[in-house]
Amino acid sequence: MLEGLRYGADLITSGLESVGEDARDIVKSFLGLGDIDITKDDESNLTAVKNAQTIYSRSQDRYREFGELMKTEAGHIETLGNEFEKLDQDISDMVKKYFG
Repeated sequence: MLEGLRYGADLITSGLESVGEDARDIVKSFLGLGDIDITKDDESNLTAVKNAQTIYSRSQDRYREFGELMKTEAGHIETLGNEFEKLDQDISDMVKKYFG
């Protein structure tokens, strides 16, 4: 049984590098959305044009908010990865100490 526990402990690794990559990938995925320029017709009297401009402006605000939320979540992923790395080391130390 002890041998099996040692073998299992050797298989448990934390993927801190992988976690960092995942967090960076999340931020990169947001950056790919990008701003898109639209042409504006300020001379038209069509209500739809004005409404479209207002909606576009609001969507850009939401886009920026979404970007900030994505960056925050990426930070949470990295923090969780760091905490897991510490927990993994603590468990490894305990296994070595008691089953050594």
